[in-house]
Amino acid sequence: MTIRKGLVLAGIALAAITAACILVYQMLTSGRVGPLGLLLLAAVIAIMLPMVRALYFPSLADCRSELEFHLQRQAVFARQQAIDTLGPEIVRQIETALEPDEITALMERAAYRKDADLDFALQIILSGLHEQAGEPEAAAASLADALRGRPQDFITRFRLARNLEWQGDRSAAIEIYRDILAAPAGSSRAMLKLTRRQMQALEES
Repeated sequence: MTIRKGLVLAGIALAAITAACILVYQMLTSGRVGPLGLLLLAAVIAIMLPMVRALYFPSLADCRSELEFHLQRQAVFARQQAIDTLGPEIVRQIETALEPDEITALMERAAYRKDADLDFALQIILSGLHEQAGEPEAAAASLADALRGRPQDFITRFRLARNLEWQGDRSAAIEIYRDILAAPAGSSRAMLKLTRRQMQALEES
């Protein structure tokens, strides 16, 4: 976010808060609104202010919470996609396979390359298994394969950049973060803020 845009948003937020304060004051002094009405108005303001803050001025904690939500949602979606297509038993075998060759054989037997959605789902599952095993290079390879079908998927791109960071490939990670910021593809303010922070931390280290 540019400084000018930030000042504009801050001005809008300040104007909204001022207007709400004036409205409440007028209600209190007019005596035409009962206590219940004031309580309802206070409840609405108490609910809306945190939502506005999180939407337009997300903290780092907000950013991380939203990222965790998206990561979990992607994992659940990918697993369900695989189960719906292949059945729970094959997915269970893929998730519990111990050797990379065994996983590859199971995936090839599923003929996943004939289905783009299934291909994406299995690569996401596989990348998660590699991350759990502490294998960022293999996880990055799976995420790169997943991106061939969905090149603008934010969470997959962000995960790829993080795995490249873990490998020590800072320049490649920075390049992905820059690409995300250049083509955000509908990413939220919080996710763009987190992306910018990740990129700046790498550039400054």
